[in-house]
This record gives sequence, structure tokens and C-alpha cells, in this order.
Amino acid sequence: MFPNSQLMKNKFMVLGRRTDQPVQLRRWIWFAVGLDVTSTKVVTAVEKAILQAEINNVAKNPEPSCVLMEMDKGCARYALRYWLTDLAADDPTDAAVRWHVFTALERAGIKLTVEEQNVHFTKESEKHDEALRQRELTQRIKTLRRVELFSQMTPDELHKLAERLKYAPFAKGNLIARQGTAAQHWLYIIINGETEVYLEAPNGEKRVLNVLSKGDFFGEMSLMTGAPRVASVIAKTDVECYRLDKDAFEEVVQNRPAIAEEITQILVARRAQLDSALQNLDEEALHQEIHHRHNEVLATVKRFFGCSIIRAEFKSRNNRG
Repeated sequence: MFPNSQLMKNKFMVLGRRTDQPVQLRRWIWFAVGLDVTSTKVVTAVEKAILQAEINNVAKNPEPSCVLMEMDKGCARYALRYWLTDLAADDPTDAAVRWHVFTALERAGIKLTVEEQNVHFTKESEKHDEALRQRELTQRIKTLRRVELFSQMTPDELHKLAERLKYAPFAKGNLIARQGTAAQHWLYIIINGETEVYLEAPNGEKRVLNVLSKGDFFGEMSLMTGAPRVASVIAKTDVECYRLDKDAFEEVVQNRPAIAEEITQILVARRAQLDSALQNLDEEALHQEIHHRHNEVLATVKRFFGCSIIRAEFKSRNNRG
């Protein structure tokens, strides 16, 4: 009950309850990007991340949606619309959703922008910029050296890989990889944060296999063989990663095809250890499994990289001859 005097002097929002449905409030998260980015790319990147993420107080039904609202003053303004399930947690939930939007755009290489305005700034010298670049490159090389997969690589090979790494942040609750899906040929190296690796049974039950943190990596089988994801990986906290794709790694393979053999040994050992954990294999059975799979995985690696390894091996033999 509200007095008429209060109704006349104030603004009110009426929240209705749909039949047999919970009370939910639609919220809007606004952001802007440059006009040089297509709306399809923006909408796809944001919706994919939000729909797969586990975010407290964000309803799964109705699903969140991203729409282009207007184009003005040199930028395109978008809104992510979602339904809030706890009306008292509006601002904290908005903040969490904004962070998911930001990290999704970062991974897609899309930068946020502001309306056109006159800005006075001082440009840093080229020498300073180069120093920052070299510092970042040194850090990337150090990170690669800690990854078992690249332990046999030369300094020059590590340098080439470091230059091709992509920065990939994830917000807490982001689903980074889904079990059984066709693989994106990416390897992730964790810089900061924690991820949880789990298997999902047909009945929806989850079995946690491992928790990965700084210095750990995942996705190596997808990078080297194109195999579907054998487990799901979700961001347990906010996570920062470096991402390496197949094209970048292919350059190294072309120059030294023997590295495929070296890496195959590591791939087979890691996969066998995973199977051992799932099937409770003893040490002898584990070694037999590694020996059995080695040639099979190596052949898969060579097929996946196709003519690149074959041409490189042929060239190497000719040089020795």
C-alpha cells in the first residue's frame, strides 16, 4: 500500500511475477567498440562467453543476449541484456558480467573505445616502447622454458614461439574448453590464476581431475593432433593465459621436423598418465600403454601437420645427402 502523495512525487518500478516463474529483473550492460569491428564478431564473442560461463545470479532462461543499440560519435554502442535472479545483488552481478564482457573482447582482439573527443597526450619514445616489448618477450620465453612440451627447443625456436603467443584472459566461471567438442587448435599456458579440469558424465555429474595453476598448460593434444577435447576446463578464479595456435607452431616444425618425435613422447606420456588416473593402471601397464601409443600418436601428428613435416623431412634428407 502506497499513499497517493508518494506515488505522485516519486518514480516506481513494478516487478511482475510470471505465472509459475521466479521473479527476475532484466539488466543492461553497456559498452562501446570501434566502427571498424563488425557487429557479428562482437555479438558472437560476447554471447558465446556469457552463455557458457557460470555467473552467480545470472539466469540461464531467458538467455542473455547482446545487441547493437546505436552508432554515433565514432563508435558502436552495444548492450548485453541478462536476467537477474537475486534482485538484491544487482550491482555486484553487473560488475561480474562487465568483467566477463571485457575478457571475452580481449580474447577476440576487440578493444573497448570511447566517444570521439579531443585528447592531448605525450607519445613515449620508440626506445621506451622497444624496451617494454623486449621485457615482455623475455617474460614469455621464461614461461615457455617451464613448459615440458618445449623443453627440447633451442633458444631461437623459443624466441619465435614467444613472438607468436597471444594474451588470453578469462573471468572466473568462464568455460575455457568443453569435453568432446571439436578442438580449436590452441595450447594454453597459465600465467596467473587457477583452472579446474573435469569430466562430465552423461547424467551431468562432474568428476574433477585436476586443478591447474601458474606454469601449467593444457590443450597440447588439440594443438598437435586436432583431437577433440577429452575433458572440460573452467576458470576457477580470474585467469591469465598465453595462447599458442597451430600456425605458430607449424613454423618451428618446418624448420626442425625431428621435434615432432620429441614432443610425441611427452604427449603420449601425459595422456597415458591421465588414463592411468581414470583406470587405476599399475606402473607396468602404464609403460606398456605408452609404448603402444607412441607410433600411433606420431602418425597422427604428421597427418595433422600434413605436408609441412613431409616437405621439411625431405629437405633435411637432401641437405644431409
